[in-house]
Amino acid sequence: MSFYLYVILSFTILIAGAIGLVRFRSIYKAYRPLLYFFWLAGINETINYFLLMNGRTTQINNNIYVLLEALLITWYFKKMNIFKSWPPLFYCLLTAFGVAWALENLIFGALYSVSLYFRVFYSFGIVLMSIHCINKIITTNRGALLRNASFLTCVGFILYFTYKVLVEAFGIYGLSSSVHFQVVVYTILIYINVVVNFIYALAALWMPKRQAFTLPS
Repeated sequence: MSFYLYVILSFTILIAGAIGLVRFRSIYKAYRPLLYFFWLAGINETINYFLLMNGRTTQINNNIYVLLEALLITWYFKKMNIFKSWPPLFYCLLTAFGVAWALENLIFGALYSVSLYFRVFYSFGIVLMSIHCINKIITTNRGALLRNASFLTCVGFILYFTYKVLVEAFGIYGLSSSVHFQVVVYTILIYINVVVNFIYALAALWMPKRQAFTLPS
């Protein structure tokens, strides 16, 4: 895959971000963490592009990005009321993500190296939260699931972060020593990311307006 094709595919997240920006004032406030996540991803991809064009490493900004990503997505799930049965779990997760990130990036490792363990940890957590949210949606939703922004978002999360757990696990257990294997694995991840970005764009289109729904704010 050429560098510029990679850049074009990576920037597909900007579609969801642009839709969210246009609809921002009308979208119900519970979805704002998700919009912040789209914009953060777009900003990080832009930073990656300029760093790579100047021959610099992207590890530091990517390590910071994955922490913010974990926190924003967890905040989004709080807005979706998946922690309603036990509210302290939300704060426990935020603390766990913060501590795990600090241990790997600041104490036992460095910001310029890939934080494999943290990425597996938070990706697995997002998959579990997504499954729980989908179960909640299926039991309470009366409309078409493919027009439900939360359902679409959770499907996207499950697709992307499940594969990401596998990819990072390959790195932890030394299964990605072959250069060809690494190229194939990360190429698949890029294409999955593109599909998921378009799912996010659909979710941004179907995010309910504030006056039309009574959702958590």
